[in-house]
Amino acid sequence: MSESDGGWSDEDALEAPSFIHKCVIIADHIPPTNDELTLIRDDLIYVFKTSVPGKPGYWEGETKGVLGIFPKDKVKIVVE
Repeated sequence: MSESDGGWSDEDALEAPSFIHKCVIIADHIPPTNDELTLIRDDLIYVFKTSVPGKPGYWEGETKGVLGIFPKDKVKIVVE
């Protein structure tokens, strides 16, 4: 560490979690509660889990820096 790097080192860096799927949102979703993500059509979402205990049909992922659950029927997997 040195003064020029602000006291940070590469050892302090966190690894980004790896995602299972990269998806495009195919339909808006305004959730009825705060425990679900708001989805906006044509945005990207990165899926980390394809099952959520107690919520069949829901996946867990991140869009616009927010992590949460969402209905899987609102997204389409992007194949690259």
